[in-house]
Amino acid sequence: MFRWTEAAVFVEFFGWFQDGSDVFLAMEYLPLGDLETSVIERSGKISEYEARDIAEQILLGLEIMHAQSFVHRDLKPQVSHNCSIDVN
Repeated sequence: MFRWTEAAVFVEFFGWFQDGSDVFLAMEYLPLGDLETSVIERSGKISEYEARDIAEQILLGLEIMHAQSFVHRDLKPQVSHNCSIDVN
């Protein structure tokens, strides 16, 4: 079984704070941004190999989360900043 805190596929979470009715999360900065932006910057195209690699990384993250009884309810390219995906 995986320990989700040891997984390289997750963005590090530093903590949170609340200001009035707003809640702010402090997370690791990823200079490449989200998956959608990265693909758009590559003319909107990635190779089949890259697509397979990205899918494997996302599925590994989901496998780790599910093993820990976590569920992700909003998977789409714009929110892939929740996981660290290597597109290089």
